[in-house]
Amino acid sequence: MNVGEKKTPEPQVNHRAETDAACAKVEKVNREELSQKKPFIVKGDVKCEPCYSWIFKDLNFEEVAKILTAAKAIHCIIGDVAVILAEDETWVKPTVRWEARRDMLIGFCGDKDNHVCKMGLEVEVGSGESGYSKIVESFEQKIQSSYARVVIVNPLHEKLPRLIVYASITYNLFIVSWVRDHWKGLKQRWDKCCQQAVGPILGHDNDGDANRRKLMLEDYLGSEGQRWTIGWDGWVLSAIVLDSGDVYALGDQDPIHNGKKMINPLDRSSYPIVLGDFHACLEHVQLVYKLYSHVIMV
Repeated sequence: MNVGEKKTPEPQVNHRAETDAACAKVEKVNREELSQKKPFIVKGDVKCEPCYSWIFKDLNFEEVAKILTAAKAIHCIIGDVAVILAEDETWVKPTVRWEARRDMLIGFCGDKDNHVCKMGLEVEVGSGESGYSKIVESFEQKIQSSYARVVIVNPLHEKLPRLIVYASITYNLFIVSWVRDHWKGLKQRWDKCCQQAVGPILGHDNDGDANRRKLMLEDYLGSEGQRWTIGWDGWVLSAIVLDSGDVYALGDQDPIHNGKKMINPLDRSSYPIVLGDFHACLEHVQLVYKLYSHVIMV
């Protein structure tokens, strides 16, 4: 370069614009796919479109990967970032709607007899007397969903956003095999669409319900394959090491939620908590703390 010649500035990549564009694309895709068959639920200024179909779509995972990739570039995050898939349910008002475009009743999640939650259940109505009979039979024989279920991608980095990757309705009556199959489906889609761009899944977070707790104990107490554990003789829990070298099945439970499960029964004399072979109430805990507080504090 000659003396006095001005240097042409190098073009700068606007990673934030890329993130905004990716987010806008996800919203557009969701609206195009869901608005055709899902009603709006308005909460304040936010419009949410609940997904009534239990379908793991590659597109959803691919767009999540694009958003997190752009966010990593913004914050100069290099290398893999492990994620946890957190899931929970919350009560919603049971509602059944008729979707005129496809002539479907939406809002049921399975038969009342020997009920097992069936995601994506839709009832085709039809016309005439048979259509009327189908409506009556559906309300008599099927259960209306009363819970919303959501799965959130939680990247283990403080600067990366948490994103919803799956939502559905349910009656909240799961069996262990159903939850296990769902976890497998989530992991398969993540490994296919997101792992290379973002990082591996470590496990599944939850609020500590019985089914998920049972699966977590199965994973932690397993012995198949190579295991990863803490180097202490008194520690019996471990996680599996996959062929790729990644560690999997490091689940977690919400300590606040589980803490309430223990404290709330103690605060009611008519509902004591069972500790081993004994029943305990809040006075017992207070007495133990009073007598042994010097040991507890140490």
